[in-house]
Amino acid sequence: MAATSTSSLTSSPSAALSVMPGWKPNEVTPSAVQTLFVKKLTEFVASYNERKQAKELKDLSTGPWYQNDYALACQQHKQTSRLDFLVKRNAFHHGFAPKGFSLVPNSKMLTGVEFCSYQLNKDCLPVDGLRSIQTGQFSLIECNGAIEIAMYETIHEIFGSVRFNEVFSATGRHPLAIGRNCLEGKPLYQLGILKEAMLDLKEPLLDLGDWVHFPNVPLYQNKHPQGDFGGLNTVCISSKEIALQEKKFVGFGTSVEGVTVDQMSDLLMAHFNEKPIDSSHLLSKELTEHFAIEAETFRCIFEASTGLPSIPEEPMSKEIFQDAIRQTTGGDQGFNPCVKRLDADRIRKLMTKTSAKASEKLQVPVTSSSSGRKTRGSRRGGRR
Repeated sequence: MAATSTSSLTSSPSAALSVMPGWKPNEVTPSAVQTLFVKKLTEFVASYNERKQAKELKDLSTGPWYQNDYALACQQHKQTSRLDFLVKRNAFHHGFAPKGFSLVPNSKMLTGVEFCSYQLNKDCLPVDGLRSIQTGQFSLIECNGAIEIAMYETIHEIFGSVRFNEVFSATGRHPLAIGRNCLEGKPLYQLGILKEAMLDLKEPLLDLGDWVHFPNVPLYQNKHPQGDFGGLNTVCISSKEIALQEKKFVGFGTSVEGVTVDQMSDLLMAHFNEKPIDSSHLLSKELTEHFAIEAETFRCIFEASTGLPSIPEEPMSKEIFQDAIRQTTGGDQGFNPCVKRLDADRIRKLMTKTSAKASEKLQVPVTSSSSGRKTRGSRRGGRR
């Protein structure tokens, strides 16, 4: 059950998206699905890159934002009351739900809810909730959620509005959910629409539409406790035939043109070498004290075991950075070898069913471990 939300959407027909008819089954090919998915994500990223410039105050009212970007935009426009409202709700730590969604409770988490995880409210149609993310009140998400939103938009266009509402109904077996960190909470996994594949470390064959995670160095989180670049979830926008070093990747935080593997390394290293932001004014007193104790504990343990400073005084060189990434990923590729892909065959099978009850029978067992690897404690690290 989702935590109480401060907003909801009516499920009346007038609030719904204009009905989308959907594709014909023979149109659902792997190439067509991945091409549409890349299109949806690049549109999402382009929209955000324009909005986050916050040229006008109204830009702060709608759409998804990164926490730190939104805080900076609020400061830029002197939105003190809005900042206070979000700080009191720990929103700059665990997120702020889109209209029509609620935070997901989890008693094991520091603030009692999962990080940037949102579930559709029972009084909201899936197509309405999906639309509200882009055009409704502002929300705070992260890179994992951004990719899932693009995937849902892809499925919506293929399924059509009626079938999409049936499969992802808030009262069904697979209610629309964004950013969940456990596979049991991810409808796209439950239905078999999204699957994982392990790449050959010696010759990783990435293809168009592959979901790829680039990690930052492990010390990033200690230097940047509330930083946004503990890692970056991206999607490959190049075909299989393109050489690995020439392939490009787009994510919630990159340019819409995409970046290469080498450029991604430079991007993450630059963010590691940045001066940490002072996030104490964006967190409650209790959270600020908790993270201060956690950081000091880690510092003592790390320095005692290695004899090195836990926060390097000098900028990290590219050689040291890349060596740390190799140790993290187990190879020279710079990204985690476990990638995720939309399954066109599974999508086609699901779209031929005619009821939500029938879709429940199509649930497939989840055998994989996890997609959203958490960092130590309850920190936000790795959310990109």
